Amino acid sequence: RMTVPISVTNPELLRHSTELFMDSGFSPKSQRMGAMVAFQRFEDFVRNFDEVISCFANMPKDTPLFSEARNSLYSEDDSKSLREEPIHILNVALQHADHQEDEQLVPSFRTFVQSKKNILVECGLRRITFLIAQEKEFPKFFTFRARDEFAEDRIYRHLEPALAFQLELSRLRNFDVTAMPCANHKMHLYLGAARVKEGAEVTDHRFFIRVIIRH
Repeated sequence: RMTVPISVTNPELLRHSTELFMDSGFSPKSQRMGAMVAFQRFEDFVRNFDEVISCFANMPKDTPLFSEARNSLYSEDDSKSLREEPIHILNVALQHADHQEDEQLVPSFRTFVQSKKNILVECGLRRITFLIAQEKEFPKFFTFRARDEFAEDRIYRHLEPALAFQLELSRLRNFDVTAMPCANHKMHLYLGAARVKEGAEVTDHRFFIRVIIRH
């Protein structure tokens, strides 16, 4: 779906402009599509999954499902890691969750996503993110990526995926990074263990803090 700025003061211009942007010949063939759906509960999404995924299944046949993308968390500067990666995105917002604890929520999401993995791949899904709304609290985010065989991307848990690049985790490429719980949702705390040769003891451990500045 595209939002098109159109002047409504001239009805004739409105008609022609609308026709122009509705013409599929005008739009580029390679379009990344994102969808966001909202349900009361996870069970409602499961029940309506086929209808939701049909948005991607009905894409024009000549629309590419893949683009060249980089392979790993730290590979922004590594041209050798280029490979094809799906381009579409699905965000699922849930008003209520059956459990409050992350470790009780994740297995349900993981089991479902794994059961639909083949469909997600066929439809060119790059990632699927579950957003759990919480009254008077920061929402929870759980992201499952195609590059990880649709396992959860634990590093970016509770971080809006579209903002993840701003953390610049590529600067931590010399460390194996683990996300740590943090009471302040504006702050992202990571424990880094220096990368060493196989079999060698890790003696360098550091904490890293990342914050996204919003203006």
